[in-house]
Amino acid sequence: MLKSTIIVLTLVVSGLLTAISPGTSHACSCGGPYWNGGDLDAEVRGTTAIFAGKVLSIEEATEGDPASGYDVVTFEVYAAWKGVSEAEVTVYTNLPDAVWGSCSIDFRVGQSWLVFADQSEDVSLATGPCHLTSTLANADEYLDFLGEPEWGGPIPKQAFQLHEINSAGPETYVVLGGVLLGGVLLSSFALFLHVNRLKK
Repeated sequence: MLKSTIIVLTLVVSGLLTAISPGTSHACSCGGPYWNGGDLDAEVRGTTAIFAGKVLSIEEATEGDPASGYDVVTFEVYAAWKGVSEAEVTVYTNLPDAVWGSCSIDFRVGQSWLVFADQSEDVSLATGPCHLTSTLANADEYLDFLGEPEWGGPIPKQAFQLHEINSAGPETYVVLGGVLLGGVLLSSFALFLHVNRLKK
């Protein structure tokens, strides 16, 4: 009985940890007017803006804004190859599935990204999972293809570091701690019941 209980509790806790673990990926279905088939040359030629920068803030567009419901991400621009010539730029993302596909980009404040963005009907610049937008730490191939930037640069060395600490918000760790604590308490309670049965 005790062994079965512990096995069940382990499976439940493991499932919950997997569900909330940072970096969990979901399949994307790409298509629509902003999808260039994943071809790098076509993406560079067909994209409105390409720049490298650090995420300064992430907000949700307010109600009444043409982009209501979208995420508004403000970047500090390190360097730009196309369409950007300012120290800060705002990009909209996580638009409706009908436009961008079935998943989103998980931007986090403090992370550095290479952003491919297009103009859309509602906003000036927008990016999504069907662009080649990538963290700078994983963008070597794209940067080699792009060559020297047209504006800004050089990109700070620390911008190429992985920002694993930002891969999950504080709320994730609160939930994670709660799940672990709950698992320990349930296991302890099961052990307590088992010991009591043995004493009887």
